[in-house]
Amino acid sequence: MRLRIPTERLHHVPNAIDVEHFRRRLDPISAKEAIQARPDRFLIGSVGRLSQEKGFDRLIQAVVLLQQQGFPLDLWIAGDGPERGELTRIIGQHTTDGSIRLLGQMADLRMFYQAMNLFVLNSTREGLPNVLLEALALETPSIATKVGGVPDLIKPGKTGYLIEPQNDIELVQAIRSAISTPELGAEMAAAGRKNIVEQFAFDARMKKIAKIYRDLFEKSTRWNSKSK
Repeated sequence: MRLRIPTERLHHVPNAIDVEHFRRRLDPISAKEAIQARPDRFLIGSVGRLSQEKGFDRLIQAVVLLQQQGFPLDLWIAGDGPERGELTRIIGQHTTDGSIRLLGQMADLRMFYQAMNLFVLNSTREGLPNVLLEALALETPSIATKVGGVPDLIKPGKTGYLIEPQNDIELVQAIRSAISTPELGAEMAAAGRKNIVEQFAFDARMKKIAKIYRDLFEKSTRWNSKSK
């Protein structure tokens, strides 16, 4: 667009995932048992590289605040990266009861997503994050920041909670709302999966790519015909 290429020559094909591979097979209680999470606690999960733009420090502080207000929360974060030491320090400052954990890298995240009562993506920048595609495909209620392609996945009040980046008040309010209205969360999670299946499945992606090639071929055929 900056080079003023005509819009009819631009095509956007977003990331896609295998929606059968990422299909919910367990309820949160059973999945919690499988990963040894506490069944009587509301489990918030997040996944990503432990780097500043992911906003894990703010997420930890939001959870600590809600714990202080009496909400029985656990926060588990999967991933590794340069901020691990700093996040460990922040956790140690606020809690020693094991309610906030850094899990490190996980080879298969599907059971973790299914155990979550809520998935949170608190990034300050993203493209179209695969972790959010995965969470939504597994019908996990989700909160995400309004960055990059996230608004294509999260429709506020329909497929999840969409908040402004670096807005701690909105983050806390959204988590509190997810805790107090689990029925709404389940409805949005189901709608979130439907959106992924229809728009971000591998089949849908390949159809978009095939259409681009088909249209180009037809244009090329017409151009060759006219040039003879």
